[in-house]
Amino acid sequence: MQKDRAPQQYVAIPLNDCVMFICEGIMKLRNGQINPYNPNEWVRYLHGENQLCLDISKMGLTDITETTGMIRFSQVQLFIYLLHLWKTSRNSPITMNENRYFAVRGIRRRPENVIRLQEDLEVLQSIHISIMGKKKNKPYLASGALLKGYQKKGKEICVTLGDFINYLTPNVFTYLNTRFFQYHPKHHWMAGLLSLKFAQLNKLGTHKIKIGTIADYLGITDEQYKKQGQQYYTQLLERSLHTLSGEGYQINLEATNMMESVIEFKMQSINDGQDLESHEHAKVS
Repeated sequence: MQKDRAPQQYVAIPLNDCVMFICEGIMKLRNGQINPYNPNEWVRYLHGENQLCLDISKMGLTDITETTGMIRFSQVQLFIYLLHLWKTSRNSPITMNENRYFAVRGIRRRPENVIRLQEDLEVLQSIHISIMGKKKNKPYLASGALLKGYQKKGKEICVTLGDFINYLTPNVFTYLNTRFFQYHPKHHWMAGLLSLKFAQLNKLGTHKIKIGTIADYLGITDEQYKKQGQQYYTQLLERSLHTLSGEGYQINLEATNMMESVIEFKMQSINDGQDLESHEHAKVS
């Protein structure tokens, strides 16, 4: 890769297991359930005792169908963008400029997009997490609101992140292709989640992942797989991987026995992180 292109293609994101569980959990909230002990909570259990809860009353909603329809991939994109801003500023609250965010997303500042951004902030503010993680091999429990609140003044939005941010460090991060922010929430959410997963694994030097692991990560249940069939999900995954190849990955997929197959991938566009950090702020923040 030509190094002078790197600042335009990648941004540094603090990405650990806690962040990955949050992103995974946001999308899985679409298939959550009412908390039997609190009818105002829409909950989704993840691995172990990890969970995300959506406070329905805080959003002013009572119809469950309407609640699940509010969950979309643009909230994951916004959350990751906020983490990028936090890494740049190294404190919370952080200030977000609407025009810059829309520019990163590759969309115009139209009224419907402003409304959607407001809705996404409301959803993120209504999410509570309880996630076990490790920092320097010491376990911790990240719990509480995902966003403590936000205030909007003109085109500037001041966002206060939840206490989970205390377990992240701006010095531990990975590089994420800016195409992630431009994926269409309705059509490319699967490719977007895989973009995060590949970025995480690429940082760790791991370049293989089982399709069964990906299916669990994407929230594809055994019941859904049996109902839709292997061909349906193979085609869906192939389209997503084709989209993801635009980030510079070389991907090898053999799906003869899908859930037992392994995806091998190699990033051709990043060899090291030199000079990326000094340029990314001007491009994205």
